[in-house]
Amino acid sequence: MRYKLVAGLFGLALLAGCEPSVHVVDYSNDQVTGATCDLDIYSQGLTVSESFKVIGEISVRDTGFSLNCGKEVVMSKIKTAACEANADAVQLFNVEHPSWRSSTCFQADGRFLKY
Repeated sequence: MRYKLVAGLFGLALLAGCEPSVHVVDYSNDQVTGATCDLDIYSQGLTVSESFKVIGEISVRDTGFSLNCGKEVVMSKIKTAACEANADAVQLFNVEHPSWRSSTCFQADGRFLKY
């Protein structure tokens, strides 16, 4: 009986930690509701040719127990947060692709840009 209770609590703890860690910093106060917008995405290493202001940042990282953390899922989280911050573009940095040596998750940081 005691082992079933401990196993059940451990299972709940694992399920609670299945999502990647998302940390968003919004420097502006003009948030817009809605999860979709037209965004320019600048991959790591690409230079932004337009004049811009950084209006926020996001970090999506593996928690160690993350399961649903493929590139499409992580990029969707980044794009949704950028749209909510009313950004025109996202500049990615600290991008880590899945690897058997470190993490099976796609991980990235991004800056929200306003032209």
